[in-house]
Amino acid sequence: MLTVDIPTHISPSQVSQLAQCPARYLLGRAYPPETTPVWNVLGTAVHTAIQAAIETGMPFDNTIDLVKTLIGEYDSASIAFQTRTTKDNLVATAAGCVETWWDQVHPTGKNRLPEYEALGWPPQTESRFNLPGGPPVVVILDALYSTAFGPIVVDWKTGARSRSRMLQLYIYWWALRQSGIAKPEHRPRGWFHHLRSGKLQPFDWYPGDAVIQAQLWAADRTKRAGHYDPQPNDFCPVCQSQPHCPIFTGDMTDLDAARKAVRWVQLERNAA
Repeated sequence: MLTVDIPTHISPSQVSQLAQCPARYLLGRAYPPETTPVWNVLGTAVHTAIQAAIETGMPFDNTIDLVKTLIGEYDSASIAFQTRTTKDNLVATAAGCVETWWDQVHPTGKNRLPEYEALGWPPQTESRFNLPGGPPVVVILDALYSTAFGPIVVDWKTGARSRSRMLQLYIYWWALRQSGIAKPEHRPRGWFHHLRSGKLQPFDWYPGDAVIQAQLWAADRTKRAGHYDPQPNDFCPVCQSQPHCPIFTGDMTDLDAARKAVRWVQLERNAA
Protein backbone atom coordinates (compact mmCIF):
# COMPACT_ATOMS: atom_id res chain seq x y z
CA MET A 1 0.00 0.00 0.00
CA LEU A 2 1.40 3.37 -1.01
CA THR A 3 2.26 5.73 1.86
CA VAL A 4 3.89 9.13 1.30
CA ASP A 5 5.55 10.63 4.36
CA ILE A 6 5.40 14.44 4.30
CA PRO A 7 7.21 16.30 7.10
CA THR A 8 5.21 18.79 9.12
CA HIS A 9 8.19 21.13 9.19
CA ILE A 10 9.49 23.45 6.46
CA SER A 11 13.13 23.69 5.33
CA PRO A 12 14.92 25.93 2.79
CA SER A 13 15.09 23.08 0.29
CA GLN A 14 11.35 22.47 0.62
CA VAL A 15 10.59 26.14 0.00
CA SER A 16 12.62 26.01 -3.22
CA GLN A 17 11.19 22.67 -4.39
CA LEU A 18 7.58 23.62 -3.73
CA ALA A 19 8.01 26.94 -5.51
CA GLN A 20 9.64 25.27 -8.52
CA CYS A 21 7.30 22.28 -8.92
CA PRO A 22 5.02 20.93 -6.15
CA ALA A 23 4.40 17.75 -8.16
CA ARG A 24 8.13 16.87 -8.20
CA TYR A 25 8.26 17.38 -4.43
CA LEU A 26 5.41 14.89 -3.89
CA LEU A 27 6.29 12.37 -6.62
CA GLY A 28 9.89 12.13 -5.49
CA ARG A 29 8.69 10.98 -2.08
CA ALA A 30 5.95 8.72 -3.40
CA TYR A 31 8.06 6.96 -6.04
CA PRO A 32 11.73 7.25 -5.02
CA PRO A 33 14.01 6.70 -8.04
CA GLU A 34 16.26 3.64 -8.06
CA THR A 35 19.29 5.84 -8.75
CA THR A 36 20.71 8.79 -6.83
CA PRO A 37 21.26 12.05 -8.75
CA VAL A 38 24.95 12.66 -9.34
CA TRP A 39 24.79 16.09 -7.69
CA ASN A 40 23.42 14.50 -4.49
CA VAL A 41 26.27 11.99 -4.41
CA LEU A 42 28.83 14.75 -4.96
CA GLY A 43 27.34 17.18 -2.45
CA THR A 44 26.89 14.61 0.31
CA ALA A 45 30.43 13.27 -0.03
CA VAL A 46 32.09 16.70 -0.09
CA HIS A 47 30.05 18.08 2.83
CA THR A 48 30.73 14.95 4.91
CA ALA A 49 34.48 15.16 4.28
CA ILE A 50 34.63 18.88 5.09
CA GLN A 51 32.65 18.39 8.28
CA ALA A 52 35.01 15.60 9.35
CA ALA A 53 38.06 17.78 8.65
CA ILE A 54 36.66 20.61 10.78
CA GLU A 55 35.36 18.54 13.68
CA THR A 56 38.16 15.96 14.01
CA GLY A 57 41.20 17.87 12.80
CA MET A 58 41.67 15.29 10.06
CA PRO A 59 44.73 16.12 7.91
CA PHE A 60 44.51 16.99 4.23
CA ASP A 61 45.49 13.62 2.75
CA ASN A 62 43.01 11.76 4.95
CA THR A 63 40.24 14.18 3.99
CA ILE A 64 40.92 13.58 0.30
CA ASP A 65 40.94 9.82 0.91
CA LEU A 66 37.64 10.10 2.77
CA VAL A 67 35.80 11.92 -0.01
CA LYS A 68 37.11 9.41 -2.57
CA THR A 69 36.01 6.53 -0.36
CA LEU A 70 32.54 7.97 0.16
CA ILE A 71 31.94 8.20 -3.58
CA GLY A 72 33.62 4.86 -4.18
CA GLU A 73 31.02 3.20 -1.96
CA TYR A 74 28.39 3.92 -4.62
CA ASP A 75 27.91 1.38 -7.38
CA SER A 76 28.09 3.21 -10.71
CA ALA A 77 24.74 1.68 -11.66
CA SER A 78 23.12 3.36 -8.64
CA ILE A 79 24.09 6.89 -9.73
CA ALA A 80 22.03 8.92 -12.20
CA PHE A 81 24.89 10.41 -14.20
CA GLN A 82 24.51 13.41 -16.45
CA THR A 83 25.83 13.50 -20.00
CA ARG A 84 29.61 12.86 -20.17
CA THR A 85 29.85 12.31 -16.39
CA THR A 86 31.62 9.12 -15.25
CA LYS A 87 32.51 7.66 -11.88
CA ASP A 88 36.16 8.62 -12.40
CA ASN A 89 35.54 12.28 -13.12
CA LEU A 90 32.98 12.42 -10.30
CA VAL A 91 35.73 11.32 -7.90
CA ALA A 92 38.08 13.90 -9.43
CA THR A 93 35.46 16.66 -9.07
CA ALA A 94 34.84 15.77 -5.42
CA ALA A 95 38.57 15.73 -4.64
CA GLY A 96 38.93 19.06 -6.43
CA CYS A 97 36.16 20.62 -4.30
CA VAL A 98 37.86 19.47 -1.09
CA GLU A 99 41.24 20.70 -2.33
CA THR A 100 39.74 24.13 -3.08
CA TRP A 101 38.07 24.24 0.31
CA TRP A 102 41.30 23.35 2.09
CA ASP A 103 43.36 25.82 0.08
CA GLN A 104 40.93 28.74 0.57
CA VAL A 105 39.33 28.05 3.97
CA HIS A 106 41.48 25.85 6.19
CA PRO A 107 44.03 27.65 8.42
CA THR A 108 46.85 25.69 6.75
CA GLY A 109 45.67 26.52 3.24
CA LYS A 110 48.29 28.17 1.03
CA ASN A 111 45.79 30.58 -0.57
CA ARG A 112 43.42 31.22 2.31
CA LEU A 113 40.93 33.88 1.33
CA PRO A 114 41.02 37.16 3.27
CA GLU A 115 37.33 36.72 4.16
CA TYR A 116 38.36 33.74 6.32
CA GLU A 117 41.59 35.17 7.72
CA ALA A 118 39.72 37.37 10.20
CA LEU A 119 37.47 34.55 11.40
CA GLY A 120 38.10 32.16 14.25
CA TRP A 121 38.69 28.44 13.82
CA PRO A 122 36.95 26.09 13.84
CA PRO A 123 33.47 27.25 12.84
CA GLN A 124 30.39 25.59 14.24
CA THR A 125 29.33 22.91 11.75
CA GLU A 126 25.96 21.47 10.80
CA SER A 127 24.17 23.81 13.21
CA ARG A 128 20.53 22.74 13.45
CA PHE A 129 17.73 25.09 14.40
CA ASN A 130 14.26 23.66 14.99
CA LEU A 131 12.02 26.69 15.32
CA PRO A 132 8.36 26.33 16.40
CA GLY A 133 5.77 29.04 16.03
CA GLY A 134 4.13 29.64 12.71
CA PRO A 135 5.00 26.78 10.41
CA PRO A 136 7.73 24.77 12.19
CA VAL A 137 11.04 25.41 10.41
CA VAL A 138 14.20 23.30 10.43
CA VAL A 139 17.45 24.69 9.01
CA ILE A 140 20.94 23.15 9.06
CA LEU A 141 23.89 25.47 8.46
CA ASP A 142 27.14 24.21 6.92
CA ALA A 143 29.30 26.65 8.90
CA LEU A 144 28.54 29.34 11.44
CA TYR A 145 31.24 31.77 12.55
CA SER A 146 30.87 33.96 15.63
CA THR A 147 32.44 37.42 15.55
CA ALA A 148 32.30 40.58 17.62
CA PHE A 149 30.13 42.08 14.89
CA GLY A 150 27.61 39.25 14.78
CA PRO A 151 27.34 35.83 13.16
CA ILE A 152 28.57 34.93 9.69
CA VAL A 153 26.86 32.07 7.88
CA VAL A 154 28.59 30.09 5.12
CA ASP A 155 27.20 27.44 2.80
CA TRP A 156 29.47 25.21 0.70
CA LYS A 157 28.27 24.68 -2.88
CA THR A 158 29.45 21.89 -5.20
CA GLY A 159 27.37 22.68 -8.29
CA ALA A 160 28.85 23.74 -11.61
CA ARG A 161 27.27 27.19 -11.44
CA SER A 162 28.80 30.01 -9.43
CA ARG A 163 25.42 31.58 -8.60
CA SER A 164 22.71 30.29 -6.27
CA ARG A 165 19.37 31.65 -5.13
CA MET A 166 19.89 33.86 -2.10
CA LEU A 167 16.61 32.69 -0.52
CA GLN A 168 18.48 29.89 1.25
CA LEU A 169 20.78 32.36 3.04
CA TYR A 170 17.82 34.65 3.77
CA ILE A 171 16.09 31.78 5.57
CA TYR A 172 19.29 30.98 7.47
CA TRP A 173 19.54 34.59 8.62
CA TRP A 174 15.86 34.57 9.58
CA ALA A 175 16.56 31.47 11.71
CA LEU A 176 19.52 33.18 13.38
CA ARG A 177 17.31 36.17 14.17
CA GLN A 178 14.49 34.03 15.53
CA SER A 179 16.92 32.11 17.75
CA GLY A 180 18.44 35.32 19.10
CA ILE A 181 21.93 34.67 17.68
CA ALA A 182 21.60 37.50 15.15
CA LYS A 183 20.63 40.66 17.00
CA PRO A 184 18.64 43.53 15.48
CA GLU A 185 21.82 45.60 15.28
CA HIS A 186 23.74 42.91 13.38
CA ARG A 187 24.26 43.40 9.66
CA PRO A 188 23.53 40.32 7.50
CA ARG A 189 26.86 38.69 6.72
CA GLY A 190 27.82 35.48 4.95
CA TRP A 191 28.25 33.87 1.57
CA PHE A 192 27.89 30.86 -0.66
CA HIS A 193 31.33 29.39 -1.31
CA HIS A 194 31.29 27.74 -4.74
CA LEU A 195 33.97 25.10 -4.46
CA ARG A 196 34.31 24.24 -8.13
CA SER A 197 35.17 27.79 -9.13
CA GLY A 198 36.56 28.95 -5.79
CA LYS A 199 34.29 32.00 -5.92
CA LEU A 200 32.30 33.56 -3.10
CA GLN A 201 28.75 34.82 -3.58
CA PRO A 202 28.33 37.29 -0.71
CA PHE A 203 25.20 37.94 1.28
CA ASP A 204 24.96 41.41 2.79
CA TRP A 205 21.28 42.31 2.40
CA TYR A 206 18.16 40.86 3.99
CA PRO A 207 14.57 41.50 2.82
CA GLY A 208 13.13 41.40 6.33
CA ASP A 209 11.46 38.88 8.61
CA ALA A 210 7.97 39.48 7.19
CA VAL A 211 9.03 38.60 3.65
CA ILE A 212 10.75 35.37 4.69
CA GLN A 213 7.89 34.41 6.98
CA ALA A 214 5.50 34.82 4.03
CA GLN A 215 7.65 32.46 1.93
CA LEU A 216 7.59 29.87 4.69
CA TRP A 217 3.83 30.17 5.14
CA ALA A 218 3.31 29.82 1.37
CA ALA A 219 5.26 26.54 1.32
CA ASP A 220 3.37 25.26 4.34
CA ARG A 221 -0.01 26.11 2.77
CA THR A 222 0.95 24.32 -0.46
CA LYS A 223 1.59 21.11 1.46
CA ARG A 224 -1.41 21.31 3.76
CA ALA A 225 -3.82 22.18 0.94
CA GLY A 226 -2.48 19.35 -1.22
CA HIS A 227 -1.73 21.69 -4.12
CA TYR A 228 0.79 19.40 -5.81
CA ASP A 229 0.18 20.46 -9.39
CA PRO A 230 3.02 20.10 -11.91
CA GLN A 231 4.75 23.28 -13.06
CA PRO A 232 6.90 22.97 -16.19
CA ASN A 233 10.37 24.46 -15.68
CA ASP A 234 13.99 24.16 -16.78
CA PHE A 235 14.53 21.16 -14.50
CA CYS A 236 11.94 19.01 -16.32
CA PRO A 237 14.39 17.42 -18.82
CA VAL A 238 16.43 15.83 -16.01
CA CYS A 239 13.65 15.27 -13.46
CA GLN A 240 13.63 11.69 -12.18
CA SER A 241 9.85 11.82 -11.62
CA GLN A 242 9.10 11.88 -15.35
CA PRO A 243 7.65 8.30 -15.36
CA HIS A 244 4.96 9.43 -12.91
CA CYS A 245 4.41 13.04 -13.98
CA PRO A 246 1.25 13.85 -15.99
CA ILE A 247 3.23 16.32 -18.10
CA PHE A 248 5.18 13.38 -19.53
CA THR A 249 2.65 10.54 -19.21
CA GLY A 250 -0.60 12.39 -19.89
CA ASP A 251 -2.05 10.42 -16.98
CA MET A 252 -2.98 11.73 -13.52
CA THR A 253 -3.18 8.26 -11.89
CA ASP A 254 0.18 8.27 -10.08
CA LEU A 255 -0.10 11.88 -8.92
CA ASP A 256 -3.64 11.37 -7.63
CA ALA A 257 -2.58 8.19 -5.82
CA ALA A 258 0.30 10.04 -4.16
CA ARG A 259 -2.02 12.83 -3.02
CA LYS A 260 -4.33 10.33 -1.36
CA ALA A 261 -1.44 8.49 0.34
CA VAL A 262 0.02 11.47 2.22
CA ARG A 263 0.90 10.82 5.85
CA TRP A 264 2.20 13.63 8.06
CA VAL A 265 5.36 12.91 10.05
CA GLN A 266 7.00 15.08 12.71
CA LEU A 267 10.69 15.36 13.49
CA GLU A 268 11.83 15.18 17.08
CA ARG A 269 13.06 18.49 18.40
CA ASN A 270 16.84 18.69 18.04
CA ALA A 271 18.01 22.27 18.35
CA ALA A 272 21.67 23.26 18.43
